[in-house]
Amino acid sequence: MATGWFLVQYVTTVGGIGHATRVLHIDQHTPAIVAAGGSWAEIEVLGNHALVKVRQLSEAQLAPLGQIYSRLPAIPLNTTLSELTTGQKQALRDRVEALGYTSQEITAALGVELGQVTLRQLLRFIASRRRKPRFDIPTQSVVLDGPDVVPESVDLFEERFPD
Repeated sequence: MATGWFLVQYVTTVGGIGHATRVLHIDQHTPAIVAAGGSWAEIEVLGNHALVKVRQLSEAQLAPLGQIYSRLPAIPLNTTLSELTTGQKQALRDRVEALGYTSQEITAALGVELGQVTLRQLLRFIASRRRKPRFDIPTQSVVLDGPDVVPESVDLFEERFPD
């Protein structure tokens, strides 16, 4: 069985005034994932996204999720990203920037060349901070302008939710 790491966006549904629910878009796939013998868990990260780990599915079952969500490289956590092409590494860097990290932050934490870091180091960086959400009553929307919050560490997450 395989494991997949994905960047998945939160979606918001609004019931009554001041009653918003944020759920991960992947939640709609939970019945199919569970029926196939799999499960998933998440770490909220920057940019109204979560780092989602889906486990105990075959590559064939994970592939459709990769068509919907940004799948991170399907390599062991302690493997460097050196096997990725230059284009794949740039796309990955661009994806991390799109979450809200600056190019300077990425370079300071991971260096200029992503091929020199492991998938685990990349995940640790992605999960290094997030913004605390709040519900804005006038606009009936969730706003991510709160203080920075440190999410659960990837290492503790891995202990709690192993392959």
